[in-house]
Amino acid sequence: MPSRRTVLAALGTVAVAGCTQSGEMGTAPATPSPTPTPEPTLPTGVTRVDSGFTIDASAIAATDVTVDASTVQYTEPTEITYGFNGIVDGTRLYEPTGDDRLHYGQAIPTDETPGVRLIPVYDGEQFTYRAYANAAFRAAAEWHLAVLRLPEFAPDGETGVVESRQVTFESVANTALGVVSARNEPLGVPPTEPAGVAVLNYEYDTQERQPDDAVGVALVPAARTSPTPDTPAVAFAFEFDGGGDGFGTGTNDRVTITHEGGDTVSGESLSVTVDGRAVAATTGVAYETQFPSSVQAGDAAVVTATEAGALESGAELRVVWSGERSKQVLAAAALPES
Repeated sequence: MPSRRTVLAALGTVAVAGCTQSGEMGTAPATPSPTPTPEPTLPTGVTRVDSGFTIDASAIAATDVTVDASTVQYTEPTEITYGFNGIVDGTRLYEPTGDDRLHYGQAIPTDETPGVRLIPVYDGEQFTYRAYANAAFRAAAEWHLAVLRLPEFAPDGETGVVESRQVTFESVANTALGVVSARNEPLGVPPTEPAGVAVLNYEYDTQERQPDDAVGVALVPAARTSPTPDTPAVAFAFEFDGGGDGFGTGTNDRVTITHEGGDTVSGESLSVTVDGRAVAATTGVAYETQFPSSVQAGDAAVVTATEAGALESGAELRVVWSGERSKQVLAAAALPES
């Protein structure tokens, strides 16, 4: 089929017999090529892809960062690895893009799948936490932002929720995304201390059990990848007893944590956390037996559920050591199904 330009040229020849519009002999000027529309400028760290947008903490942070779908790793100002947890209808998700009910990986889709990316950003002065979300996620619920100081990383011992508020996402320029953020220092958190952060469809309270319809995403700082010089070298073993029915079903659930070898450790320096919360601050969980004052090979602590379902399958238990200069996770394990 002849092009529109060819057809117009032919018509012009018939109409004016080779004359220009002014009646002069000559060739009609070529139609100018359309000027391409420039791509809109996106904020630093936001990249457009076929399926939506990607969020890259390494492009925003003031120090070197290693990023993949499930972790963000810093070596400065503190050596820390952040992991991501997703939850839908009270059930943990283990793959950032493995469930069409929620995506929380590095790429945020712009279709009907709710998508959110929660990242830690060190800006040269302090940690800031940003949650980028698509329209489907923002419309799915009234969202709350929670920030927690965790026992592993709070040298002053001040732990727990420092922020829990309903949030409204602000538009991200030239995208279909919204963003909400929080910074350490305005919340009373030391500027370089890693905090736990979550965006949830309910107001978070460490004293309350997670609702059955809980939905959201959490950013969880894990153990430092290398110990400090004063960290004890010790091995712990976890023995799980789901009471015969599996964890999360009754009050017979218990975990025995035994020193299997290595340095002798002060019992006062050891604590156990459940999903980042100290046992003493976790509703429905208690010590049946605590570590003795001097913990050596063969000594054990027993953590038990005092309320049905308080120790759920998939929950992570950690043994945390608190020294004069640092805190360190010595051992960690997730509760099995039975």
